[in-house]
Amino acid sequence: VHFYDAGAIFFGTNNIFPKTVKKKLSKKTKVFIPKINDYVVHEVHGIGKCVGLEKMAISGYEKEYIIIEYLGGDKFYLPSEKADELSFYAVEGNWSDGVARYRRYHIRMDGFVSIHFGTKGGVLTTPSFTFTGGRLSLNIATGAFAGFIAEIRDEYGTPVPGYTFAESLPEIGDDLEMIARWKQHGPDLRPLEGKVIQLAIRAYNADLYSLRFLSWEPDPELPPYK
Repeated sequence: VHFYDAGAIFFGTNNIFPKTVKKKLSKKTKVFIPKINDYVVHEVHGIGKCVGLEKMAISGYEKEYIIIEYLGGDKFYLPSEKADELSFYAVEGNWSDGVARYRRYHIRMDGFVSIHFGTKGGVLTTPSFTFTGGRLSLNIATGAFAGFIAEIRDEYGTPVPGYTFAESLPEIGDDLEMIARWKQHGPDLRPLEGKVIQLAIRAYNADLYSLRFLSWEPDPELPPYK
């Protein structure tokens, strides 16, 4: 996303993992994994290259791993089912006479920080920017009696007809890729691609972790909205 006022271009974590596959626990959630020959960046190991997939049996359990190769031939094996979350490892007990233990902590993708919307609700408004793509995807978690709606505004802050809060379809849930939709246009943002816009998100009892624009992909056929 290119923010004109900030004079910068921001890349989210998901930009590194463009390919999507379905997650087992949710029909809507998609997991992002690198493709063969894609380059990825690791905080410790630096720049590596995805060289393939490999099934390995460890402690009697067979799993599929994404192989990331680094300069010098070092390889990092990432469980493919964990590609939608970030892992942290810590050691405890090594200061005592007991047995040292390793613990794994994990958070959702882009889950370091979030914009929190309280029970009274609030509105997030971005600076002016342009985008490429045809759909707006939000990494967001809402409460059971909560949700969000979205509005597209022009560069002067005026709501774009067809993409206003009043025409936005409320969404609720916990998903890495929750698609914003409107009554008339559905998720289709292609008419606004390349134009200078502002984005506003109104939400209640929710945490917004990240957002991005995806390539166009039509929704399945559904009954018309009334």
